Amino acid sequence: VQHVAHHLVAQGHPESKAIQIAIGVVRNWAHGHDGHGNAVHPDVQAAAVKAMAEWEAAKAAAKGKG
Repeated sequence: VQHVAHHLVAQGHPESKAIQIAIGVVRNWAHGHDGHGNAVHPDVQAAAVKAMAEWEAAKAAAKGKG
């Protein structure tokens, strides 16, 4: 998620919007597609599933601190 977000920021997106877009992109990859009807490689899907699990765990941990 962070890598995709950094790429989007470099393209001129504000950081908060880049993070939202990156989460959506990685979520699509985790579901096995690129958001445009094309399948992604199984290795990409597996990495995205792992990244989304890590994202959700970090989000849950942050909520627990508040």
